[in-house]
Amino acid sequence: MGVHIEHIELYRPLSPPEDQKTTSEGSLSSPPPEQGPSPSVNRYTSSPEQQRGYHDATERQSRSSGYVTPYTMSPSPTSSACVAWMEPCSLLLLQHYLEETSTFLVAKPAHYNPYLTLIVPLAYSDDILMHAVLALSGTQLSFKKGRDHHIHLATRRHYSQTLRSLGPLIAEQSVCEDTERALRIALVSLILCYVEAISGDAGGGGIFLHLRACREMILTVLGSERGRPSNEETRSIKGFVLEVYSFLVLSNRITPYDCCDTARMMPHDPFLDSLDFLQEYKTFGVLLGSVQGLFELIPPASKLALDRLREELEDSQIAAAARRNRCHRRFVYDNLIIVLEQWRSPAVSPEMTEWYLEHDWIGEIYRQALLIFVKISMCGSVVDNPKVIATIQGHIDVVMPLLLPVADSPLGTLLLWPVMVIGSCLIAECQRQFFLNRLYNETKVVVAQVVEAGKLLELVWYDADKRAYGPFGLHLAMKKHKINFGVS
Repeated sequence: MGVHIEHIELYRPLSPPEDQKTTSEGSLSSPPPEQGPSPSVNRYTSSPEQQRGYHDATERQSRSSGYVTPYTMSPSPTSSACVAWMEPCSLLLLQHYLEETSTFLVAKPAHYNPYLTLIVPLAYSDDILMHAVLALSGTQLSFKKGRDHHIHLATRRHYSQTLRSLGPLIAEQSVCEDTERALRIALVSLILCYVEAISGDAGGGGIFLHLRACREMILTVLGSERGRPSNEETRSIKGFVLEVYSFLVLSNRITPYDCCDTARMMPHDPFLDSLDFLQEYKTFGVLLGSVQGLFELIPPASKLALDRLREELEDSQIAAAARRNRCHRRFVYDNLIIVLEQWRSPAVSPEMTEWYLEHDWIGEIYRQALLIFVKISMCGSVVDNPKVIATIQGHIDVVMPLLLPVADSPLGTLLLWPVMVIGSCLIAECQRQFFLNRLYNETKVVVAQVVEAGKLLELVWYDADKRAYGPFGLHLAMKKHKINFGVS
């Protein structure tokens, strides 16, 4: 998208038309509402046609996925305006979100998908969140529909409205005193992360701007004496926000330089060292349930690679210090290899028993990808040792038969990080074509981001530079072609 969170001058509150100047009492910009009876669907609509459109969408979602909303925000009648202001194109975006966009954002079946069970009810009482949801749906639908001008304009309108409304809230210091509102801002920021990521805007890197905004809210919540959620719904939001944020921050470390590249850098906070605390929340497992322990190894693997690359720097003092650190680096390397070789998949959760094999396989894919990352890290910027390349190829061959079944399961949403790491090491043309065919033609998730992933891999494969291999090759390709690829 063309507007980012740092463009504060664009965050001017937009005045709605005179007939729409009602306030959503459950919104980010107002105090939480008193709990009352939950309104029926017809109170969220402004005409019989809109009522039928939304009713049909929710009915289809219920029949196809058994979607049930266990959370109710119980907004006041005035919050029915959250849907009353929607034009037909916006209602189409809502329908598309319910039926498709929400389904590929988590590694869970629909009954356990917080993008349906948690966010949809929240969005009905919060205009900013609803605008973000519609922008996310529209970003995907715009790509699928190609040149549909109406969908494109509606998407940009919802995205722009989200930014203009969110900016002043982020800037207000008073937000630090309201844990629930800080969580809501973090939630909206995370949805905007996905908007930027799936848009395929290769040069923008907007996902990192929104992640930084989200981080500020998370630190506010974690550092607050009053940070303990006051009710179960707020606790669910907190657990969900923390898990999605952790997933996005760690999965965007696809190169050794992601921890120090100013365009991609995200500070590494202590709570990311061990993600065990996420298991305290009922929402745990929406993304990390099968790979939590492996995700915790991404930062040390990335740092190991960076420390090795520092030996090649022109700055003689830094390079000399890195060389003196070789013994410690070898210790870290050996420890990571031991941990990876001993890692075992955690028990599958009851709702995922249908995919118990895929549960194990996604863990194995990540384990092999991390072994590749770690083993390549000791080579520096050039991987030309035949033994190392043969070893890497062995790891790739283990992964190849696992990719398709995992991709066709709910766990397929986790594949982009290992696909980029493993894909950057492919040298067999048949395996390269397999990757490209899946990314360009047979992907289950139809978003621009997947196509851009294939293009980035091709830039690595067909670059004559001897450094164009592995995670460093990804860094090299992005630097050469001014790409800032976001993983989600």
